[in-house]
Amino acid sequence: NFPTENARILIEDNLGNMGWSDYFTIVGNGSINITQPDENTVWTVGQTISVLWNNADGSTVDIYVYRGCEMVEQFNDGTANDGQINDACPDFPGNDIRILIEDDLGNYGWSEYFTISE
Repeated sequence: NFPTENARILIEDNLGNMGWSDYFTIVGNGSINITQPDENTVWTVGQTISVLWNNADGSTVDIYVYRGCEMVEQFNDGTANDGQINDACPDFPGNDIRILIEDDLGNYGWSEYFTISE
């Protein structure tokens, strides 16, 4: 979580050969604060779950589910920005799950990593 527009990755092998990646951007957690799920959360596929947030400014939010670095589902599109949604748990088991919320003004926030079990 070190936001920058000038990130690069250096890879070096055990013989001293090395190479740099192109520059890329790392974004931070944003201004929307996701309070649930948190790092202790375990959702079970099929159960009703809650996502809770604050500090979103727009009138609606979009909610996405990520497994690792891959977006696996747009969980809700254009949901009222009232700070809570209850829905069925997505069917993407793993222990590297995160939620991204974006409001209609471009503000965003990431949840902590949590688990979805079968």
